[in-house]
Amino acid sequence: MKIRETILAKSNRRYMKVDVDGETFWICSLTEAERSQQELTTFDHKTNKVDLKKLPEAKLKMLCLCLVEGEGGDRCFDPSEWKLLQDLDSRLVAKLYGACLKHNGYEDDEVEDLVKNSE
Repeated sequence: MKIRETILAKSNRRYMKVDVDGETFWICSLTEAERSQQELTTFDHKTNKVDLKKLPEAKLKMLCLCLVEGEGGDRCFDPSEWKLLQDLDSRLVAKLYGACLKHNGYEDDEVEDLVKNSE
Protein backbone atom coordinates (compact mmCIF):
# COMPACT_ATOMS: atom_id res chain seq x y z
CA MET A 1 0.00 0.00 0.00
CA LYS A 2 1.30 3.45 -0.89
CA ILE A 3 1.90 6.04 1.82
CA ARG A 4 -0.96 8.17 0.50
CA GLU A 5 -3.41 5.26 0.82
CA THR A 6 -2.02 4.34 4.24
CA ILE A 7 -2.46 7.89 5.55
CA LEU A 8 -5.96 8.33 4.13
CA ALA A 9 -7.03 4.99 5.62
CA LYS A 10 -6.41 6.42 9.11
CA SER A 11 -9.66 8.40 9.16
CA ASN A 12 -11.58 6.04 11.44
CA ARG A 13 -12.36 7.24 14.94
CA ARG A 14 -10.80 5.50 17.90
CA TYR A 15 -12.83 4.76 21.03
CA MET A 16 -11.82 4.32 24.63
CA LYS A 17 -13.63 3.30 27.79
CA VAL A 18 -13.05 5.54 30.81
CA ASP A 19 -13.99 4.32 34.29
CA VAL A 20 -14.62 6.97 36.94
CA ASP A 21 -15.90 6.02 40.40
CA GLY A 22 -17.46 2.78 39.18
CA GLU A 23 -19.20 4.39 36.20
CA THR A 24 -18.17 3.66 32.61
CA PHE A 25 -18.01 6.40 30.00
CA TRP A 26 -16.92 6.19 26.38
CA ILE A 27 -14.94 8.80 24.48
CA CYS A 28 -13.95 9.05 20.83
CA SER A 29 -11.03 10.61 19.04
CA LEU A 30 -11.39 13.87 17.15
CA THR A 31 -10.50 14.50 13.55
CA GLU A 32 -7.64 16.92 12.96
CA ALA A 33 -10.17 19.54 11.81
CA GLU A 34 -12.21 19.12 15.02
CA ARG A 35 -9.11 19.32 17.23
CA SER A 36 -7.82 22.43 15.46
CA GLN A 37 -11.21 24.12 15.71
CA GLN A 38 -11.38 23.20 19.40
CA GLU A 39 -7.95 24.72 20.03
CA LEU A 40 -8.96 27.92 18.25
CA THR A 41 -11.81 28.46 20.72
CA THR A 42 -9.25 29.32 23.42
CA PHE A 43 -7.18 31.63 21.24
CA ASP A 44 -7.33 35.43 21.56
CA HIS A 45 -6.70 36.76 18.07
CA LYS A 46 -5.77 40.22 19.34
CA THR A 47 -2.98 39.03 21.62
CA ASN A 48 -2.08 35.85 19.68
CA LYS A 49 -2.13 33.93 22.96
CA VAL A 50 -4.35 31.45 24.76
CA ASP A 51 -7.04 33.25 26.73
CA LEU A 52 -7.25 31.39 30.05
CA LYS A 53 -10.77 32.76 30.61
CA LYS A 54 -11.95 30.70 27.62
CA LEU A 55 -10.61 27.39 28.97
CA PRO A 56 -13.64 26.39 31.11
CA GLU A 57 -15.96 26.66 28.10
CA ALA A 58 -13.43 24.94 25.83
CA LYS A 59 -13.05 22.08 28.31
CA LEU A 60 -16.79 21.41 28.35
CA LYS A 61 -16.99 21.69 24.58
CA MET A 62 -14.21 19.09 24.35
CA LEU A 63 -16.33 16.74 26.48
CA CYS A 64 -19.29 17.36 24.18
CA LEU A 65 -17.16 16.44 21.18
CA CYS A 66 -15.70 13.31 22.76
CA LEU A 67 -18.41 11.69 24.91
CA VAL A 68 -20.23 8.96 22.98
CA GLU A 69 -22.92 6.36 23.62
CA GLY A 70 -20.57 3.38 23.77
CA GLU A 71 -17.93 2.21 21.35
CA GLY A 72 -18.89 3.42 17.88
CA GLY A 73 -21.92 5.25 19.28
CA ASP A 74 -23.30 8.69 18.57
CA ARG A 75 -22.15 11.75 20.47
CA CYS A 76 -24.00 12.34 23.72
CA PHE A 77 -24.00 16.14 23.33
CA ASP A 78 -23.71 18.72 20.63
CA PRO A 79 -20.94 21.25 21.39
CA SER A 80 -23.61 23.96 21.59
CA GLU A 81 -24.94 22.15 24.69
CA TRP A 82 -21.75 22.68 26.72
CA LYS A 83 -23.61 24.70 29.38
CA LEU A 84 -25.52 21.56 30.36
CA LEU A 85 -22.25 20.22 31.78
CA GLN A 86 -21.43 23.22 33.99
CA ASP A 87 -23.01 21.73 37.11
CA LEU A 88 -21.23 18.37 36.89
CA ASP A 89 -18.90 17.31 39.68
CA SER A 90 -15.52 18.88 38.96
CA ARG A 91 -13.63 15.65 39.70
CA LEU A 92 -15.65 13.81 37.03
CA VAL A 93 -15.05 16.60 34.53
CA ALA A 94 -11.31 16.67 35.29
CA LYS A 95 -10.97 12.89 34.84
CA LEU A 96 -12.97 12.84 31.60
CA TYR A 97 -11.25 15.92 30.21
CA GLY A 98 -7.79 14.50 30.99
CA ALA A 99 -8.75 11.22 29.28
CA CYS A 100 -10.05 13.13 26.23
CA LEU A 101 -6.82 15.08 25.94
CA LYS A 102 -4.61 11.99 26.18
CA HIS A 103 -6.82 10.04 23.77
CA ASN A 104 -6.47 12.87 21.24
CA GLY A 105 -2.69 12.98 21.31
CA TYR A 106 -1.86 15.67 23.82
CA GLU A 107 1.39 15.03 25.70
CA ASP A 108 1.40 14.43 29.48
CA ASP A 109 2.79 17.91 30.28
CA GLU A 110 0.16 19.55 28.03
CA VAL A 111 -2.60 17.55 29.72
CA GLU A 112 -1.35 18.58 33.16
CA ASP A 113 -1.19 22.26 32.18
CA LEU A 114 -4.59 22.30 30.48
CA VAL A 115 -6.37 20.51 33.31
CA LYS A 116 -4.69 22.71 35.93
CA ASN A 117 -5.38 25.97 34.07
CA SER A 118 -9.03 25.11 33.44
CA GLU A 119 -9.93 24.47 37.07
